[in-house]
Amino acid sequence: MENVNQIAQKVIAWMKGTENFTSDQAPDVVNQLILYARINHTLWIFLSAAIVFACYKIFKYCLKNIGQNIKFKEETLYDIIMTISAILGVIFFIFACNSIESSLQAWFMPKVYVLEYFKDFMN
Repeated sequence: MENVNQIAQKVIAWMKGTENFTSDQAPDVVNQLILYARINHTLWIFLSAAIVFACYKIFKYCLKNIGQNIKFKEETLYDIIMTISAILGVIFFIFACNSIESSLQAWFMPKVYVLEYFKDFMN
């Protein structure tokens, strides 16, 4: 029984120590979370914009060459490439818009961003 009391006291002491550590480190953790979100969303915006631009250029190139005298197989290939680039362009445009919204929230409303992050984390 004496052993159980000692273990319980050690666990309680550890929990009290952890509580102080958590409360001391919480502001730094929140700042790191906000900084990470800002950088992450900004990088995704630029990457998505680059992919959308590349898809636009590929689509435009295929559209220009599809009207020339080319073989049927090449024309079919151009059609497939145009379709894929259009679909990817739309997908990454939507992704960029979503990243812009999240980035704006992390830059201009960091408290709201953190609250929503923890709400999503708890679910």
